[in-house]
Amino acid sequence: DIRNSAPPFVFFPVVGLIGSTGLAALLALIRDRSDPRVRSARQLERLTGLRILARLPTVPRFRRVPPARFVGSSPNSAYAEDLRHIYHALEHHRPERGAMVVVLTSTSAGEGKSSTVAGLAGLLRLSGKRVAVIDLDLRRPRLGELLEVDTKALTINDLLTAPTESWVRLTHGLSAQRFMVLPARESRDDVLPLLESRQL
Repeated sequence: DIRNSAPPFVFFPVVGLIGSTGLAALLALIRDRSDPRVRSARQLERLTGLRILARLPTVPRFRRVPPARFVGSSPNSAYAEDLRHIYHALEHHRPERGAMVVVLTSTSAGEGKSSTVAGLAGLLRLSGKRVAVIDLDLRRPRLGELLEVDTKALTINDLLTAPTESWVRLTHGLSAQRFMVLPARESRDDVLPLLESRQL
């Protein structure tokens, strides 16, 4: 007696589900391994060999309260605590009895450079440190606004385009300030010559 033989009907959907899930997982793994973007703090530490100092939370209130004032009005916030962590890490690396220059940069706009500088400057000001903040973003300057500097104040553009013999007159009184901000003015065509100049 010859009879047709076939696996149960449920066999095919189960095999199809397992096969497609395995294939999808394999493709996702291949895509993840070939993706050059950095997606986590741990991955960044592994690639650079450097330790992450802090991961600053987003503060939506910055639209109403600038970072420097926010640090003063909310000293126990997660943002202020993370800034303190950065500050203590920087202090650890500062040469004894010497000044330290800190440069903050990133690959694209909107990643928090200006707000981090403004918040850190506000924190240092509250701790009684002498601070000089210089905005070198000549494309989209924001530090003057975030640190609430008078719009008619001396800018880094003024210094870089002025003859060096007039610097003493232009900067008179700046070095005596415990908290000095040198904002930038938006510059369209002459950015590269300014940043490559000997004056800088």
